[in-house]
Amino acid sequence: MVILKHRFQIQTPKRFHNHKQKLLSESDFKLRKLYPAKLIRSDTLREDLGKEIDKRLEHVLCDQTNISITQRYNAITETVYETCTEFLKPPSRKNQYWFDYGDQHIEILLNKRRQARKDHLSKNSNKTKTIYQDCKLHVRKYLRTMENKFWKEKCEKMQYYANRGDTHQLYKEIKKSYGPEKSTYITSTFLKKDATITKSATES
Repeated sequence: MVILKHRFQIQTPKRFHNHKQKLLSESDFKLRKLYPAKLIRSDTLREDLGKEIDKRLEHVLCDQTNISITQRYNAITETVYETCTEFLKPPSRKNQYWFDYGDQHIEILLNKRRQARKDHLSKNSNKTKTIYQDCKLHVRKYLRTMENKFWKEKCEKMQYYANRGDTHQLYKEIKKSYGPEKSTYITSTFLKKDATITKSATES
């Protein structure tokens, strides 16, 4: 049910036969990305998530008894989804990302693109299609400029530390940009002097 709710995408119809029918706004469907892969890796997380879902569903089913089957289904799916959003959060990044979340201009461009897409779906014409394609082009161009600016500043800073001979700050900046990675060659066992194997580094 978690994966079904996560992958279910509501698409706005292109045309309406009934003019009284209204478009559903994006605020009615706040879809957030889940990471169900965490359930495979952690047995404890699966148990905690299952207990929390059962606990919340008991209150939902007890409070909402005199309602239709559709309303009960919506209440159950919404409860499961809200619980999973708390447990299956996105993993934290170990390196810096080029996207600037504080940029207000990109939000304006994204809102224009969303509105242009809605207009194109509600009224499919060459004019709305051209406007939507232009909005997508502006968004891609601005994002490409943002990414190039980020990497240009990073490279200039690395080159500055390299010219100074400051290898400590140089590798520190590289680690921030590239991120730490686990080596596959590191072993958890050590060989002692008497040719026996131990897991403690102090005994080797």
